Amino acid sequence: MKYFQKQIIAFVIAMAVPVLSQASDELSLKVSRDKGDIYVIVANTQDNAVKVRKDFLLDRIFGSLTFDIRNHAKVFPDASHINPEVPTESTYIILTPGQIIGHMFNLQIIKNAHMLTKGCYTISAIYHDGMAKDFAGFEGEVRSKPISLCIDK
Repeated sequence: MKYFQKQIIAFVIAMAVPVLSQASDELSLKVSRDKGDIYVIVANTQDNAVKVRKDFLLDRIFGSLTFDIRNHAKVFPDASHINPEVPTESTYIILTPGQIIGHMFNLQIIKNAHMLTKGCYTISAIYHDGMAKDFAGFEGEVRSKPISLCIDK
């Protein structure tokens, strides 16, 4: 039942993507929160198909997504280190016009990776694929509008 509820939430979020995100020429990006989860949705808002990463890997070199977390003027970068797999052709998906893809992230993982303490922040997602050129993927950068994120523990 919980899985079904999360799927409904993701669908509702996805319907609001074009209105609530900052769009590039081809993509729009939306970040939202539901209790202990952060949802990131990428939507193809144009008339042409576009190739994007489907793994939503949080890595500055090989990944396609980062979170920009701020508290006033202070930025909280991702301090975690992973050993990512280098992307392959199967890491990508072609989004047809109007199609979406999304991923859910556990807030606790984000909190730990960015070393967040109790307080209020803004969080936005940034889609940027440094490996896109090698796979004829979307090479631009798309940033979601920030949302408020308060940590009480």
